[in-house]
Amino acid sequence: MRKLVFLVALFCCSTQAMAVDCSSLAGKSLQVSFNGHTGLLGPTGITLVNQSFQTTVKLGNEAPTPVKGTCTGRHIQFTRGVAPNTQSYDGWMFTASNSQQMAGLFANSSNVKFGWYATIVPKPPAPPSPSTVCKDLCHKERQDCHQDADSSQQHAACTALYNTCVNKCP
Repeated sequence: MRKLVFLVALFCCSTQAMAVDCSSLAGKSLQVSFNGHTGLLGPTGITLVNQSFQTTVKLGNEAPTPVKGTCTGRHIQFTRGVAPNTQSYDGWMFTASNSQQMAGLFANSSNVKFGWYATIVPKPPAPPSPSTVCKDLCHKERQDCHQDADSSQQHAACTALYNTCVNKCP
């Protein structure tokens, strides 16, 4: 554990580390790794309000869990979970390998400490709306129909089917 704390202190205080701070989190997510688990913290982007933030973290197949924290300068602290099953995280931001990262220690509800690591990443794009998915399927069906059509009547039928399909979309 001393080696991890030393490495965190070394990274946080190096000249290279000055390029990253809490403002680097705005609208981004954290690809996290701790105690054999990986996941995404802030899947919809992190918003800092007066140095505080609230979001969720999704680890593997687990349900998303709430996260609350603060960020000041290059120092971040947050808790994950709901009492009494919470974990407390404390870490520092730094730049390494041309990416913005952070590392530190977390304590589980029994106060056993483990190392954690994260990379600041763009938030993932929002999935397409059901309406967009539906209309895209209608469009593909129309293209396939027109490719198979031999006459102007068949082409007209393809267009009519497309219009019916789109009108049924949400």
